[in-house]
Amino acid sequence: MASYGEAQSSAGIPVKINIEYPTDRNGLIYSIIFWGDVAGEFVLKVNGIVKAGGRTSPQNRTLQLDFSAAPIGVQVGDYLEIDATHYEQGLRTLKAVLLTIS
Repeated sequence: MASYGEAQSSAGIPVKINIEYPTDRNGLIYSIIFWGDVAGEFVLKVNGIVKAGGRTSPQNRTLQLDFSAAPIGVQVGDYLEIDATHYEQGLRTLKAVLLTIS
């Protein structure tokens, strides 16, 4: 299953990327991809606790995190949050997709 979200932000202003995912059952996050039209910092949180993150660069604007060796557990009622920040001029779009959650 794939769940997609995007948000626009100005330089240095953190933004939340909203991603819809099943909240009616427990599951595991196996992978997530972050990207945008700008280099940025991305943080994945579950219930406000940082679970993963990373940074893209001008040379590599896509970051794929693979959790297949140690999937991130998500339970009914958990809140998934993705924070993203960039430092380039102008309003830019930052995106994320959960590739698998079961």
